[in-house]
Amino acid sequence: MTSLNEFLAQIYNLAFIHRYSVIPRVKNESIAEHSFFVASLVIKLQDDYVFDLGKAVTMATIHDWTESWTDDITVATKRKFPLIANAVEVVEYQVVNQFFPIGVKNIWSEYKEGHSVEAKITKYADTLQVIQYAENEAKLGNMYMESVVEDAKQRLLKLEDALNEYRRVA
Repeated sequence: MTSLNEFLAQIYNLAFIHRYSVIPRVKNESIAEHSFFVASLVIKLQDDYVFDLGKAVTMATIHDWTESWTDDITVATKRKFPLIANAVEVVEYQVVNQFFPIGVKNIWSEYKEGHSVEAKITKYADTLQVIQYAENEAKLGNMYMESVVEDAKQRLLKLEDALNEYRRVA
């Protein structure tokens, strides 16, 4: 377990880690910015879905904290190189167990497992935010982000199906 000062210094790194570092970008987005948008989207999604808002906002806030230690490794990289994906997962669990506050370790693990409605909502919001950022990049003329948008839209469809049973009845 780290001290409060060590923890503050470590998570502050998220403000300096740029997402999609292996893809040309017009406007950089930090992990900290991304997490803010994901948490904001989770709050908005409560209009449409039934879930524990506090738990889901916590998940959204912490879902990428491990990247303060590992950096942002893209979904495409993890798919192309499963050994990297496996190694990152092992390191993430080590980081969580060694450095995360006690109260969020289980919530982070629940997010990673992806079975609860709150984990699904957070993954949905995470994917919506990928689309938000990548579509903005595309509008700015970044043709490299077009494939990111298409991939995220495919993931979004699967997540929407998984969330159908939690939809609010109008």
